[in-house]
Amino acid sequence: MLTLKKLKWSNCFSYGDNNELELNAAPLTQLIGANGAGKTSISLMIQEILYGKNNKNIKKQDITNNKSGKKGYNICLFFEKDDVDYSVHLTRTTNLKFKLYQEDEDISSHTSLNTYKTLAEIIGIDDFKVFCQLIYQHSTDSLDFLTATDTNRKKFLISLLQLERYTELHEHFKDKVKIVASDVSTLTGGISTIESWIENHSKMDMIKQDLLEVPVIDTTLSVQINKIQEDINNINSINKKVVANNQYKKDLNALDPNYYLNNAPPDPINGSGTIKNSLSVLNHDAHSVQAVIRKLENATGKCPQCMQEVDEEAKTSMLKQEQDKLDKIVDKTKVLKEQYQEAFDIEQEIRKYEKTKAEFLRLNQLIDNSLPAKTLDKNELAFVVQRLKNKLAIQTKERDEVEKKNREIAAHNSKVDVVKEQLVEMRKNLHEKTIELTEKENLQNILELLKKTFSTNGLVSYKIESSIKELEKKINKYLAELTYFQIYFKLSGEKLNIEVLDDVGNATSMSNLSSGERARVNLATLLGIRNILSSLTNTKINLLFLDELTGSLDAEGKEKFTEILLNEDLNTFFVSHEWTHPLVPQINIIKENNISRIENG
Repeated sequence: MLTLKKLKWSNCFSYGDNNELELNAAPLTQLIGANGAGKTSISLMIQEILYGKNNKNIKKQDITNNKSGKKGYNICLFFEKDDVDYSVHLTRTTNLKFKLYQEDEDISSHTSLNTYKTLAEIIGIDDFKVFCQLIYQHSTDSLDFLTATDTNRKKFLISLLQLERYTELHEHFKDKVKIVASDVSTLTGGISTIESWIENHSKMDMIKQDLLEVPVIDTTLSVQINKIQEDINNINSINKKVVANNQYKKDLNALDPNYYLNNAPPDPINGSGTIKNSLSVLNHDAHSVQAVIRKLENATGKCPQCMQEVDEEAKTSMLKQEQDKLDKIVDKTKVLKEQYQEAFDIEQEIRKYEKTKAEFLRLNQLIDNSLPAKTLDKNELAFVVQRLKNKLAIQTKERDEVEKKNREIAAHNSKVDVVKEQLVEMRKNLHEKTIELTEKENLQNILELLKKTFSTNGLVSYKIESSIKELEKKINKYLAELTYFQIYFKLSGEKLNIEVLDDVGNATSMSNLSSGERARVNLATLLGIRNILSSLTNTKINLLFLDELTGSLDAEGKEKFTEILLNEDLNTFFVSHEWTHPLVPQINIIKENNISRIENG
């Protein structure tokens, strides 16, 4: 059992925000609203959220209420299947968000398409058209069936009873019959050809001749010619490569192998840059000390700053101290200069090693050992090509002459082979083809039978005849409560006739019924068809929208129809813009300023 429980929506069709409708609150509910208020839109929203489409083919962008001033829309449907709760949430703004929940657990797939497939498996109805017929009925739906031509009515039942597979099989066997008929025609022609051949070649007496040995052509000649011709076409490019390649080899031989075959020299303990910085510091210190010495040596008489007499003894002591400093700096500078030169020499050697090794690797990559050592001579190559072509032409001519002679011998021998060998084979072949023709003709007869079996006059008619009695029974059950009429179906070939009998058993046609009588027959047919559809899909749905079905009924007819629906295991919504029943719960759809809303009556 599939129970649709609640529908929530915002900004769909003519509606505004936050609309909600309980779908299983009562066996029968009246849905009242003026034309254009949005009554029919409710069933369209259920179709849209469950199947991603609707039976009015309204485009996605047209579902949004553009008069509300808001973008996009959302729909939520809550339902139960086999005692398990589900909910579907559809939000469409700039992007689409489509979610499926089972007991509050998200079971949506990565794509909306796969989520819809999962949803269809849960519902149990793959056919969108069948689902729409199960939950939504309009007066014109049944009227088309009842007043249609007998042939179209049968086509409707083929679709209703899901017998398209049989008609597909009919087309399948029809195509197979064409194929087998073509095979029969081919076999008949083949047999006629074999019989004619046997008659024309049954008496031949010829001596066979031996074939000559065919000379073998040296296939490498063409390869050589093509290769040399390619070299001639690209001689300038090849010679440039040869010259460059030879220069690379020369440059490689000129390199000192000690710089790329041995390991690189080890790095110095201290780099020359570091030592050079230390020398700069010592040089600065030496200049500073020398300045102090010059200042002391020039100091005589009075000190120009403190105006006191210079103490010669102190001056001598200070000069000695400064000179000692300078000597130490000089000694240290000498040592550092030696270290700097040593580090500099090692670094130069490393750079030379790396440069030579890089050049060695570069040249090794550039050298192409497949190239010749000498540049190509165009005239010399052309001479070789002509010599090879002449040799190939001689071999080809010798082979062609022998092959021509062998063709003549083979043509002669083939006649002998036909007489000595193939005559027996041809007769055997004739026997086999005759048997095959018989089998094909039998198969053709079987396929013709199957084609007729699955035609609309065959098994399909049998299936319809078996099913229309059940449909007839269900319709008459409702008719017995609504009116005194009964209907009967009669299948005749491609046609399905309907007979309407009045209370005394007189037959009449639908066109002779009054509009009220026709409405009652129509309503009974709608309920009967829905019962058949529900049993065929193996999924019973609680919900049914009846859109403007009671307009032609009188008060008594409406009352009886209401009683029937109250006794059905359904949640039925009467969709109407005028008629109301005082004892049936009522939901009003109000539309103001282009915005519709739900109000309980």
